[in-house]
Amino acid sequence: MNKKILISVGFIIFLVAIISIYFINGATSISDWNIANNQIVSPVINQATTSVEVSQYQNIEYGFVFSLPVTWNNYSVVLDTWRGQILDAQGTTEAAEVISGPEILIRHPEWTAENPRQDIPIMVFTLDQWGLVQDGKMVVSAAPIGPRELGRNANYVFALPARYNFAFITGFEGVEEILQGNPLLPIEAVYLKPKDSGQISEEALRQHPEILEVNSFEVLQASVANKVAIWIDKDAVDLMEEGWLSQAPQKNYPLIMVGYNNGLYSFRDKLSVGTIRGPRVDWSVQKLEPGFSIWMIKEVTENSLVATMKGFSREPNLEALLIVTNQLLGKKSDYCLTACPLIDPAWTGLSLAINNCEVDKIIQTHDNVVKVELKNGDKLEAFEPNIDDVITLAGEVKEKCGQIAVSTE
Repeated sequence: MNKKILISVGFIIFLVAIISIYFINGATSISDWNIANNQIVSPVINQATTSVEVSQYQNIEYGFVFSLPVTWNNYSVVLDTWRGQILDAQGTTEAAEVISGPEILIRHPEWTAENPRQDIPIMVFTLDQWGLVQDGKMVVSAAPIGPRELGRNANYVFALPARYNFAFITGFEGVEEILQGNPLLPIEAVYLKPKDSGQISEEALRQHPEILEVNSFEVLQASVANKVAIWIDKDAVDLMEEGWLSQAPQKNYPLIMVGYNNGLYSFRDKLSVGTIRGPRVDWSVQKLEPGFSIWMIKEVTENSLVATMKGFSREPNLEALLIVTNQLLGKKSDYCLTACPLIDPAWTGLSLAINNCEVDKIIQTHDNVVKVELKNGDKLEAFEPNIDDVITLAGEVKEKCGQIAVSTE
C-alpha cells in the first residue's frame, strides 16, 4: 500500500510561523517561508474578495496552479505515488521494469475516513515518462486507456488517472465539473514585487493565476526550479541578491524589468545580469519611466554570448508582459492560458488613432511591435494581435485618411 501523508489545515495553521502561503484578492502570492523543505504541497485558504469565486492551490516544486471553487476552501493535500511498468521486449509485463512518480491528491474539506469524498488526483510525469506512456511502452494502470493530460510545463506533464472516479463516491460529479473548466495552469512567470505595491495591479493579477507573485528574494529563488520568466518590479530591485541572475539555471530564463524602459539601465546598472558593455550614461537626464525592458541569453559559445535586450517606452500592462514573455519562451503568437484572446490594451488606442486619421507614420517590427508617430508629434506603441494587422488597418482607412507611411524593421 502506498504511504500517504495527509497535511491537514490545522497542521498548516500550526506551522504558520514557518510557512505562510496566501492569496491576496485572488492573486497567487507567497510570503517568506522556511525553504529548508524546498517544496510547497499544502492546503491554501483563499482570501479573495466575494467577486472572485475561486481558490487556488499552487505548487512551486512542479510549477503549476490549480483553481478550485470556494466550496473547497480549507482543503488538504495528500502526497501519493503512482506506479507503472515499462513493457519488456515482447510487449508484456512479465519482465517489465517498475517505475514510479509523484501523485498529488487535492482533498475536499468535508472528507472523512467514515465518509470519504472524491479526491482530485494529479499524476506528475517527466517528459520522458510521458513519452513512454503516449507510445504505449509504459502502463500505469489496468485500464485500457491511459491517463488524460491536464497541462504541462518545460519539465513535467500533469495528468488525470484513467477511471479515477469509477468508485462513484460522494462528490465525483463536482470534481468532473471542476476538471471541465481546465483548472490546471503551468506557472508562466514569477513576479517579484513589494508586498503592497507594484507596477501591475492586483486586479490584473487576479485574472492571471499563471503569474506567481512573490514578495521576497528567498521565495523567488525557491520558485524557479522549472523554467519560467522572471519579472522584477523596479521597486523590488533592492530585494535581489547580487550575482544571482548571472548563475545557472536562471541566467538562461527570460527576464523582464517592470517599470524601466531602458535595457542598459535595467540590466547593466540596476540588476547586473552579467558583463554588458556600453557607454557611460547620465541617467539623471534620461526619461526611464514608464515602460519595461527585456533580457534573455539566446546562445553561448566559447568566445561569445548572444542575447536579446530591449526597452519599451509605454505603460507596462500585464498583457504586454505576457505577450513578450511568450515570445521569449518561443511560444506561438496565439498562445494563451487565461483571459483569452491575449490582446494588448494599448492596441485599442493605437487602432483608434489610425481610424481617426491621427497617424502620420507607422513602424512595424518582426516581433509584432507597432510604433506610430501622430500628427501632433506624440508616439504610441503596442503589440498587434497578428503580424500585419496594422498594415491591413492602414489600408482600410486609406480612402478616408490618405496614404499612411508604413515601414518595417
